[in-house]
Amino acid sequence: MTEIPNRREFDLRLLSEWERGARAGTSLTLLIIDVDFFKPYNDHYGHPQGDDCLAAVARILHGCMLRTSDLMARYGGEEFVALLPETTPAGAMAIAKRCLSQIAAARIPHDPLQRPPM
Repeated sequence: MTEIPNRREFDLRLLSEWERGARAGTSLTLLIIDVDFFKPYNDHYGHPQGDDCLAAVARILHGCMLRTSDLMARYGGEEFVALLPETTPAGAMAIAKRCLSQIAAARIPHDPLQRPPM
């Protein structure tokens, strides 16, 4: 649905990158991203629009990955993870800020007081 890797692919990549980093003595950084207020969004707008919302978030987050070695995956219902090999804490913070900024810029509507478009 989100057109990004799923939890299973993430688990496999995590093990592979962990072993590679241990051999090479390099860092491995993980970002965990949770979509705030998704349940109320899904309850208000309905599951099809909730799916569209998650797909839009996934596209944005995937676009924040700048290197082919970076992985953005769907981890759970409204949770995503970014696996960032050889990334410093400062580099991970820059990616996290880019993700937040681009999600905010998308201005995905979430007004539980208004009826969803028909």
